[in-house]
Amino acid sequence: MVVRALLPVSLCLGVVAVACANEPPTVVGDDEPAKTHAVLSVERTDPAVTDALGSASAVARFVSLPAVTDANRVLSAAGVMLDLPPLDTCQPSDSQSELEPPLPSQGGLEFVEAGDVSISALNAVTPLVPHAFPTVGGFASGVLYTTRDRASSALPAAVPYVLSASGSQSVPALHAVIDAPKAPATVVVAGTPLGELADFHTGAATELTWAAGDPADSIYAELLAYDRSPSVLCSFRDDSGAGMIPADAFAGTGTGRIALHRVRSRHLESKSSPSSDVRFDFQVGSAVDFSR
Repeated sequence: MVVRALLPVSLCLGVVAVACANEPPTVVGDDEPAKTHAVLSVERTDPAVTDALGSASAVARFVSLPAVTDANRVLSAAGVMLDLPPLDTCQPSDSQSELEPPLPSQGGLEFVEAGDVSISALNAVTPLVPHAFPTVGGFASGVLYTTRDRASSALPAAVPYVLSASGSQSVPALHAVIDAPKAPATVVVAGTPLGELADFHTGAATELTWAAGDPADSIYAELLAYDRSPSVLCSFRDDSGAGMIPADAFAGTGTGRIALHRVRSRHLESKSSPSSDVRFDFQVGSAVDFSR
């Protein structure tokens, strides 16, 4: 089974957002009524060591698509889909299929304006700033709404979030509420707490453990070296609290980073306002040296 999740915000920010999709966007056909979908991605990074600073950011998109209930279709069109490997397996992150542009007979995809857009959490309101971008790959253009900075305090874990939009001529007003997951915690790699880990030996199978989470959420490990080798993603059941990275799953050497991501994706349907797809990707990570 292939596990689908949303790409981290940092991989799909700005004008390259649509180029991160793993399949062509779906556009509105002449005989299919259009419906506006809101897609919110929230990314949070917490360091495994307590004296380091974290970061967080969010991107909202409002896209007009046929009135379907398939959330994957919406997320693919919005350019934020990622195919995680099947559970308990790993794959290089660059093995995602190349994005193919739509056929010439298909129209372009536009992210539409939605008025004033904001996220509220813990009684703090974070405005999302609109950024216009030109056509990407010949099939997409429009407006993205993003956070002004990457301050982690504005986007906390384990609290309810409210996505609000005042609306426009193209988009009705929106008020969507979704609970953010906890950040991964009590992460141990080969018997060593993640914050104390200095070396990662790729030639042997490596056990990961963490405080188990919601069975509806996904967990994946990310191995990244700065030697330009492909990074690797390994997917596990969140509620299992444990997983194994196979020997030789990662070819990188030297300085790099290991991170454990918790992903929560939810689809919210509404008759009076845009349907919403919300994705949280909360990670905890640490710098390591990779060797065989």
